[in-house]
Amino acid sequence: NVGWLRKARHANLQLVRFIVTSSYPLPQSTMSPKLKLWYFNLPGRAEVTRLILNYGSVPFEDYTFTFEEWNDIKAKANLPFGQVPVMEVDGKMLAQSSAIERYA
Repeated sequence: NVGWLRKARHANLQLVRFIVTSSYPLPQSTMSPKLKLWYFNLPGRAEVTRLILNYGSVPFEDYTFTFEEWNDIKAKANLPFGQVPVMEVDGKMLAQSSAIERYA
């Protein structure tokens, strides 16, 4: 008999509806994170991310640098895989352009 399973699913659905429609204040962690996009001062691999963020009106800092500055930045910054583009999300580095685009 699977009647108990239907009752359990129905109870879970009601709980989900209650949680979604309730007017509880959102926790602090749902505040929008501080975003900083690191890339050269040219379109390249970071351009799609810039377009996505601008299209969605998402505030972010577009940190650009020249090829002359790259060696200093690479040595001083803690870049994953030692490459850019990198998206800094509240101080944590997210690498790889396709992963950054999915996040954006």
